[in-house]
Amino acid sequence: ELIMPSDSVMVIDDSSHEYDSTLKVLENFSPLVTKGQYFIVEDTVIGEFLPYGHPDAQAHKAVSEFMQGNEDFQIDRFREKWFITLNPFGYLEKIR
Repeated sequence: ELIMPSDSVMVIDDSSHEYDSTLKVLENFSPLVTKGQYFIVEDTVIGEFLPYGHPDAQAHKAVSEFMQGNEDFQIDRFREKWFITLNPFGYLEKIR
């Protein structure tokens, strides 16, 4: 209700990084992101690429599932400056 049509909105998720939680955050908050902006999922590196931390830290898998068949967002690998990031595949640009 507070977002006006002329507003520009992005969302950053840096919560639990657990699969179920991340997927729910993506599903619930992605409609708020405006075209041309980003939904950034933090720490997608944990669990897939760095096997330490909580065993359910699988944010990367939640992003992968969210993106299956999703035509509203695209993964923007260009935002992974020099491919050094804790958020690989976590920069989701809203294109529709």
